[in-house]
Amino acid sequence: MKNPELVHMRGEDGVWLQDTPDNPMIINAVLLFDRLRLADFMEVWDKNVMQVTDQATGQMQYHRFKKRVVYQQGRFYWQEDPCFEINNHIFAVEDPEIRNEDDLALYLGREASKLLPKERPLWQLHFFEKIGDGSALVVRIHHCMGDGVALIPILFSLIDEVSGSPSDLEKVSKPQIPVWIRFGIVPLTAIPVLLRRLCWIPDRSILHGPKMNGEKRFGWTAPISMIDVKALKNAMGATVNDVLMACVAGAFSRYLQLKGQTVPTKIRT
Repeated sequence: MKNPELVHMRGEDGVWLQDTPDNPMIINAVLLFDRLRLADFMEVWDKNVMQVTDQATGQMQYHRFKKRVVYQQGRFYWQEDPCFEINNHIFAVEDPEIRNEDDLALYLGREASKLLPKERPLWQLHFFEKIGDGSALVVRIHHCMGDGVALIPILFSLIDEVSGSPSDLEKVSKPQIPVWIRFGIVPLTAIPVLLRRLCWIPDRSILHGPKMNGEKRFGWTAPISMIDVKALKNAMGATVNDVLMACVAGAFSRYLQLKGQTVPTKIRT
């Protein structure tokens, strides 16, 4: 039997294939939704991901979900898995000890420390039919298959369409700085930056703790209303990202204060 064709992997994807036992290069995420059966989810996944074809080539659009990574002669390649079986990648987890989101966070922490099987395409979806009043999906996808931005269209393909149309956005223009000023500033700012790097003091902050051992911990907040976020950003003349980053910085600040640590100026709100 002839082996499937090898397709050279781009450098920006191959750079992520540096997994170590204590630091897998894997995107881990949790999706929480209304109660759903595994069979219904797999039907949606097959229709909106596995069966979607590229109009230009006629080939599978998300073909990496069927391709494993092969390393030969110092280079990484994509190769279609001749033994591909969807049940190796999407499966139900039936553990009576996992009943709510706290249990799910502990499960994800254990799973996130594990490497994915190298002989198969590097992704898994762990389905939980009963988590609280709904269902959940633990997503594990290796970074070489795509970053968060590249995977967003796949996520959108799995959710119901929203009725209505988006509102028009007001155009905002930024003041333009003359080219001669921009080029003149570069050499002036480069000198102090270089001096600061040369005099860099080694980082010995106790906040960073001991060397990582590979054990993972996960958690997430309750859903946050985008209406509230937008109201706050409008009142403050900020952006959605500003509001969310302020929330993260505030959480770090409260945690460090709780532990009796001085909050670094870089994360103070």
